[in-house]
Amino acid sequence: MLIVLGCAVLAVTLYALAVYGTAGPAAGGAVAATLAVALTVLASGGTPRDAAGIGGLAAGGSAMVWAMGRSRRRRRAGRSALAAYRAASDAIPRLAATAERDRLAAELHDVAAHRLTGIVVGAAAALRLADPDLTAEAVAHAAGAGRQAVSELDRLAALDQRGETPTLGDIDTLLDGHPGVTCHRTVATAPPELASVAFRVVREALTNAMRYATGAAVHVRVETVPGRPDAPADPGRPDTPAPRVKPPATPADPGLLVVTVTDGGGPATPGLGAGTGLAALRQAVTAVGGTLLAGPVPLDGPAPSVPAIHGPARGAEAARTPPPFPSPATGGWMVQARLPLTPDAPAVLAPGRPRPFPRLRYGEARPHGHGRTAGWRGTAALDWALVVLAVALPGGTGLLSTEVPAPFAAPASGGLLLTLLVLHALPLRWRRRMPRLSLAAAQGVLLVWLGCDAAGWTGPGSAQLVLLCWWVELTLVHTVGAYGTRGWPAPVAVAALGAFPLVDGLTGPPVAVWATLTAAFAVPTVSTWSVGLLVGGRRRRLRAAAALDRDRLDRDATAAARAERGRIAAGLRRTARSHAEAVVRAADERRLDLVLAEAKAGLAALRELLDELRGDPAGDDPPPVIAAISALAARRHAVARYTGTRRPLPAAVEVAAYRIADALVTGGASVTVAYLPGGLTLSGAAEARKVRAMADAAGGTVTETEDGVRVWLPEVFPA
Repeated sequence: MLIVLGCAVLAVTLYALAVYGTAGPAAGGAVAATLAVALTVLASGGTPRDAAGIGGLAAGGSAMVWAMGRSRRRRRAGRSALAAYRAASDAIPRLAATAERDRLAAELHDVAAHRLTGIVVGAAAALRLADPDLTAEAVAHAAGAGRQAVSELDRLAALDQRGETPTLGDIDTLLDGHPGVTCHRTVATAPPELASVAFRVVREALTNAMRYATGAAVHVRVETVPGRPDAPADPGRPDTPAPRVKPPATPADPGLLVVTVTDGGGPATPGLGAGTGLAALRQAVTAVGGTLLAGPVPLDGPAPSVPAIHGPARGAEAARTPPPFPSPATGGWMVQARLPLTPDAPAVLAPGRPRPFPRLRYGEARPHGHGRTAGWRGTAALDWALVVLAVALPGGTGLLSTEVPAPFAAPASGGLLLTLLVLHALPLRWRRRMPRLSLAAAQGVLLVWLGCDAAGWTGPGSAQLVLLCWWVELTLVHTVGAYGTRGWPAPVAVAALGAFPLVDGLTGPPVAVWATLTAAFAVPTVSTWSVGLLVGGRRRRLRAAAALDRDRLDRDATAAARAERGRIAAGLRRTARSHAEAVVRAADERRLDLVLAEAKAGLAALRELLDELRGDPAGDDPPPVIAAISALAARRHAVARYTGTRRPLPAAVEVAAYRIADALVTGGASVTVAYLPGGLTLSGAAEARKVRAMADAAGGTVTETEDGVRVWLPEVFPA
C-alpha cells in the first residue's frame, strides 16, 4: 500500500512540475524520479537486474507523466491565447487604420513637404535678391515642383494606389532637381527595404539642407563598407574621395550600406519644418537594423559631435536631440545612415568599381536559427515520451521476467533484442510528419524481429514481448488516420502482422489460425484508425474555421484602413492640395510673392495635418497580434523590425509572439521579428529568464546571444 501511495505522490509531483514548470526542470525531475526508484530497489536488497527492470518501467511511466503535463501546459497556454485573441479581435481593424494613418503621415512628410519646401526656399531667395534671372528660375521651378506636388498628393489621396518602392537609382533622379548637389555613389542596387530607407535619408537630408542651410554646398555619398551598424563612424569630408579598395568582409558579416549627406552650413529659412523628420527617419533606419547619426561636423575633423544612437533616443538622450541649426563653430551638418546588409541580399556595386567583399550566392551563410525546431521541448514532447515508453516497457518487463532463460540473460541476444526495441520505437518520433513511412518502418523492424526470433538469435520468449510493443503499431495506425490520407490498408496490414507471434501457440491449420487471429486483431486496428480519421477531420475543420476568422479579420482591417485613407484624403483635398494647385496657378501668372505665400500655407496645412495624424494614437492597448508589435514598440520608444515573408499564423502563436515582444521591448530595447519556415523568431536585448516561461508554454525555445536573446516559436496549428 505504501508503495502504491508513494508512486501516486511521485506521479502527481511530476505532473505538476511539467504543467507549471519549464521543460528542462520538468525533464530533470523525471530523470531524478527514475533514479530514485532504482536506488530504492537496490537499497531494499534487490538485485541490479531488478533495479534496472523496475527503473526502466519507472522511466517509461515518468516519461508519459511528463508528456501529459507538457501537453496540459500547452493546452492551457493555447486556450488563454485564443481567449485573448478573440477578446481583442475588434481592435485589429483599428490597428490597421492606425497603421495606415502612420504610413500616410510618413509619406506626406517625405514626399509633399520636400516639394513645397524647395518652392519656399527658391521663391524666398529670389524675392530677397530681386534678380530677374533668379526670379524666372524660381517661377519655373515652382511651376514644375508644384505640379509634382499635386500629382503626389493625388496619389496619396487615391484609395487604391501606393507608390513604388524607391531604388538607389531614384536617388539620382531626386538629385537632378538639385543642381548644386554633388554625389558619389559606388553601389548600383541594394535590397528593396534598404534602398527605400537610403532614398528617404537622402530626401530628408536635402529637405533639411534647404530649410536650415540655404545655398550651402551639399554632398551625398552612397557606398558599402565592412563592419557593424554600431561601429564608430568615419563619414569622411565632402571633398575627400572614397577609398578605392576596402578590407574584405566575411560571409557572416557582408558589410554595411552607408548613406552620408553633408552640407557646408549657411543661413536658415525660418518658419519651415515640424521638427519630427529626424525622429521618424531614425525610426525607419532602426527598423531595418541600422543606426542613424546626425549632428554638426566640426571644422577640424570629420567626426560629428553627436554620437550614433542605436534605436530611438530615450531618457536623458531625448533631451540631447541635435539642434536643427549648425553651430557657427562647425563645418556644417551631417546625416549618416549605416544599414546592415545580409548574406542573402548583398549590395551590387556599380559597374567598373572595385568589389569590397565577395558577392554571396543566394543560400550561402544562412542566418543563425533558420529553420530551427523546438526538438523535445515543443510539440514533439509526446512523441519522444512514446519512444521512451516503447523501449522501457518491454525492456523492463523482460529484465523482470522469471522465465529460464530470460530474454536478456545472454549479452549477445540481449543486446540484439534491445537494439530491435529501440529501432521499433524510433518511428514514433516522426509519426506526425511521415505517418505512413513511420508505420512501414515499424512494421519492417517487427518482421526482422520475428525472423531473428525464428532463428533463435534473440533468445527464447522474445516473441512474447512483441505483444507488449503492439500498442506502437496501434499508435501509428491512429496517426495514419489523423495525419495521413485514407490509408485503409494500414490497419489490415498491422492486424495481419500482429497475429504471427500467436500462431505457433494455437492448434489447428496455421493459415486458418492466422486468418482468424487477423480478423480478431482487425477490430482494434480498424477502430483505432477510424478514431484517427475523426480526429483528423476535426483538426481540418478547426483549421478551416481559423482560416475563415483570419479572412474575416483581414477584410475588416482592409475596410478600416481604406476608410481611414478616405478620411485623410478628404482633408488633403481641402487643404494642402488646394494650396499646391494655387502655387501652380500663381507660377503660371508669374506672381512669385503669391507662390511663396501659397507654398508656405501648404506647408502649414501639411504640418497641421501631420500634427493631427501623429497626435491621435489609439487609446486602447494594441491587440495581441504580430502586426501590433510595431505599435507596442512605438509606445515603449523602441522599434520593431520585421524580416521574411509575412503570413498568417495560428492565434496562439500570434498572441505568444506579442507577449514575448512585450517583454523584449521593456526599457526601449528594439525587437526583430523574423518569419522562417516552420515558425518565427523574436530577437531583442533582454534577459532569458523574462521570456523563457512564455516561450516554453508555446512550445518554443530561448537562445542567449551576444546582443540578448533569440526566441523560436514553432508554427503549430490547433489540434
